[in-house]
Amino acid sequence: MPRVTFLMPVYNGGVFLEEAVASMLAQTYQDFEILIIDDGSTDGSSERLAAMTDPRIRHERNATNIGLAASLNRGMSLCESTFVARMDCDDRCDPRRLEWQVAYMTQHPDCGMSGTWLRTFGAWHERTLIRYAETMPDIRANMLFGSPVAHPTLIFRKAMWDAAGLYYDSSFSRTEDFDLCVRAAERFEIRNLQRCTYAYRRHADCATRAHVEQMQEQVLAIVRRQVTALGLTPSDDVLELHCRANLGRRLASLDELADVEAWFRQLATTAGETAHAAPESLARAISQAWFVLCSNSAPLGRECLRRYQTSPLARAYRPPPLGYARFIASMVWHALKGTA
Repeated sequence: MPRVTFLMPVYNGGVFLEEAVASMLAQTYQDFEILIIDDGSTDGSSERLAAMTDPRIRHERNATNIGLAASLNRGMSLCESTFVARMDCDDRCDPRRLEWQVAYMTQHPDCGMSGTWLRTFGAWHERTLIRYAETMPDIRANMLFGSPVAHPTLIFRKAMWDAAGLYYDSSFSRTEDFDLCVRAAERFEIRNLQRCTYAYRRHADCATRAHVEQMQEQVLAIVRRQVTALGLTPSDDVLELHCRANLGRRLASLDELADVEAWFRQLATTAGETAHAAPESLARAISQAWFVLCSNSAPLGRECLRRYQTSPLARAYRPPPLGYARFIASMVWHALKGTA
């Protein structure tokens, strides 16, 4: 049995399928197999898979379309290797991905799963490097706002997965990774290798673009579960404002900005008292969310910038110069647009 299994679900992903598989086969670390779960594709993906003759590839076909979470559960049940590495059928991974990730997991035997940074690409999308926090304290803190890992970059230690009784929950059909990460964090260490190993394709058919409202509802539910466990009971309106940073949305008024600041300060106090995360990690995560929300809300004008700068929430996170410049530029552009 190979030491690593690449697990890749496919549903009507034929157009990019060969490219994704080629990037897996090109790994410098060679002790692996590829398990592909065809979730009832109707676009010719099944025929493309049947034409792949490399002995490292095996594929299973679901009798009907059962969805991503259920397909991943089936795939995990079929894996007998030490590690299981995720992969999406429309992306690419670096040739040294497994080399780096297996070495990292070997060096951290207490770690049950880990991810990496990724870079986005696609015809309509700018190339963006997305970094994720490495240590468990920072991951726990960031988890209060959204998924602290990049799902398709994950590698699992199969023995820990089985011992913890983990599974993907199909009721979170658009945020199954976020839900899984929150539950996994209660059972073992999660980390992120501080290296980019993955190219994530952005295109018009991305599920997170086609099902935005459903995804937002599920993110709210997962965040609510966490803050409720801390003994907090925010209103639906406050919780929706809380999640806007992760969802890339803006605030509608300065009153909402004041509500968010008050809520974030309450969250910092309560989460710190319950030791949900290291105080410095929590302060940094909240401070970063505060910057992202204020930056997204730059159309509110100069008062938005002033409130960001004078708030104690701004002290724990230093935004990147380019991000801060975009905040200022957006504020000025909208001000000029309003006076035109």
